[in-house]
Amino acid sequence: MSAHPYCYSMVLDNVPAHPYQVESLLLTLQACGAAPREALVVQCTDRVSATVKDRLAESGYTVLVIEPYLDQKYCNKIAQLDYFASQETDGREGVFLFDSDTVVLSELDVPDRERIWGKIVDHHNPPLPTLRSVFSAARVPLPRIMPCDWNAGDTIETNFNGGLIYIPMGLVGNLRAAWRRWAEFLFDHKELFPGPSQGDHIDQVSFAMALASERRSYGHLPANWNYPCHEKRPTPLSFDPNQEIRVLHYHQCLDAFGLIAPVVANDAACEAAARRANTVISESSRSMFFDHYKRGTAQKAVATVPAPRISLAGARNGGKRRRMILHGGTPKTGTSALQWCLDANRNLLAQRGFWYPPPSNRREPKHQQLVAALMAGDEARFRECIESALIDMPSGAHTVILSTEGIFNHWWDYSPEAKGMLRGLADEFDFELCIWFRDPASFAAALYAQYLRNPVTGDSPHIYGRDIDFSDAMRDPWFRCHLDYLGFYYEARALFGRERVRAFVFGGDTVRAFEEAYGTGALSRENLPRNDSMREAGVRMMRIANRYPVTPAEHERIEELVFEIDRMIGDRASRLVLNQADRETVQRYAGRGWDILEEAL
Repeated sequence: MSAHPYCYSMVLDNVPAHPYQVESLLLTLQACGAAPREALVVQCTDRVSATVKDRLAESGYTVLVIEPYLDQKYCNKIAQLDYFASQETDGREGVFLFDSDTVVLSELDVPDRERIWGKIVDHHNPPLPTLRSVFSAARVPLPRIMPCDWNAGDTIETNFNGGLIYIPMGLVGNLRAAWRRWAEFLFDHKELFPGPSQGDHIDQVSFAMALASERRSYGHLPANWNYPCHEKRPTPLSFDPNQEIRVLHYHQCLDAFGLIAPVVANDAACEAAARRANTVISESSRSMFFDHYKRGTAQKAVATVPAPRISLAGARNGGKRRRMILHGGTPKTGTSALQWCLDANRNLLAQRGFWYPPPSNRREPKHQQLVAALMAGDEARFRECIESALIDMPSGAHTVILSTEGIFNHWWDYSPEAKGMLRGLADEFDFELCIWFRDPASFAAALYAQYLRNPVTGDSPHIYGRDIDFSDAMRDPWFRCHLDYLGFYYEARALFGRERVRAFVFGGDTVRAFEEAYGTGALSRENLPRNDSMREAGVRMMRIANRYPVTPAEHERIEELVFEIDRMIGDRASRLVLNQADRETVQRYAGRGWDILEEAL
């Protein structure tokens, strides 16, 4: 007999998030669940790419190929039992079947290895009347009625949530046959599911029918074994607060960084479980499929973007499209220095065929009016901004340069329609978006200091002009999303085209990098303002000022004075450097994306 009593199985389908979800489940099974690698079985549908299957097999997992079954989606779960019914399992006593959107936080050992185990469903979907009709049509006695785990209606006691099910090896053969029989019965009688999307539960209801018809011994696991975190609902009835959460079922709660972000409110146990899982996921060696996940989410985001046509007379010089360089940031990467330099050298650039249009009416010479139009989703206003920028362009100009770090800074605020306007603009020109990325820890510190300086207005982000420390800033989702470099990069490439996005690693001299990349020739830098990041002294003064309710005009004057004092103190004050805990937080969110992007660039 094998020293380890269980096998662990999951289905991987051709869904963009699946490989990464399965990888996270495998990681936590080993790190927290003490599951040996040889006991982990990944059952891939025949739609999964050879690359994904090969990577898993090379990592030492058992990789099988299954044919999609019945609905070719949820019912694929049933096909997992084919392997365990037909193969020697090295003395394993039972198998756990997992949904891919689960993670394991402790060792799993069921109370009785000879019984089938699962958790009762969270809510009555499908409703009890539907279950009554189904069981009546199939002539299967209706099992005992009991409350759903969220106490929001009743269900039957064999209606298990499919996120985690345990089956003894000795029962696999008979249960497999009954599960398939009833699944095929329901698939052929879809009229038994009258409500919208109720038919999505064929796999779950057919399992309930198999348990009832075969009269096999089964038991209910508490919610600790299959804890939902995707809705703001009461604590599940079966949850035992004296025991830890063993399995977290996160559904759609993966964030942009591939970490679990529970939707539940004021649930300390769930939040602690998510933190533990995220630590394992983020601290593992380089992910096999995080890059795959990010590409998939970018494609999904761009799929909702319309493609309006924005016809601009100035986009062509004769019959040839002009070139447009849109510098989109990021903040704190020499962006202001580049803007001041381009503005100061406008006439020289024009002589060389480059046109840097007069900027918006702001302290910094950037084209912030584009951002205002995009934030408003106003296509007419956006077109007017571009036409105004082109109206005084010299006839011989071959390249238009626009610059505003707001392209990156507000990327996550733009509606699909606004991003469609950007796509329409790009299609009018020989277009390229350029952007600089900086080491995430130093970038996050500099961005934090900048946001303390930004004034609070009616529509400003929640973090602007507040008295908060860096750890509080990292708890703000809007602040945190700016560390999703890889998401921005892939989404921009999906929106504009791979060859239309050019990214650089910030090296300290963005002006020179721009000159060399775009052939502008050397530009004068004499007497240009600087926008250095505040040191610790300035950060402390700004936080004190932010404690008081002041008008935007007063805040702007305070910010100018604090910045002037910070400069006067100079290097006698320490630069703002994150402590170890804050650096680890930044690494947890940004590390994997930065590793991939830095290598690509």
